[in-house]
Amino acid sequence: MLAIITILLLQLYLHSHVRLFSQLQLLTVSICTFQSINYSSERRKKNAFKTSLCRSFREGLACPYGDECVFAHGEDELRLPPQVAHPKYKTQLCNKFSVWNYCPYGARCQYIHQHFSLFHFVVASSSSSLSWKQK
Repeated sequence: MLAIITILLLQLYLHSHVRLFSQLQLLTVSICTFQSINYSSERRKKNAFKTSLCRSFREGLACPYGDECVFAHGEDELRLPPQVAHPKYKTQLCNKFSVWNYCPYGARCQYIHQHFSLFHFVVASSSSSLSWKQK
């Protein structure tokens, strides 16, 4: 009888520690994922610094951010964007542009701004990927 109670207590002890370990693993994964997302977001912000003109500056208005603005206030401040683009950059049609023929992001949009009638799909025979070719 004592052996059965000991085994039950041991199982209960191990079960509670396994659950605690699982929760710690989940917390660790969550923290690592958050740090990874935060890091990539920060890296993107640093790479995009002063690579396009400030909207206020383009419209001839005073920029509310002044010297702290992350956008360029003149062509002399413009920097070249990073050479390596995201692998999915401009690989899908912009929903806003497709539906409304307008996108508030303009040239800065991450999606394709072309009329569908100007393009056709070409399915590569050697791979399952789709590519765009202009007619």
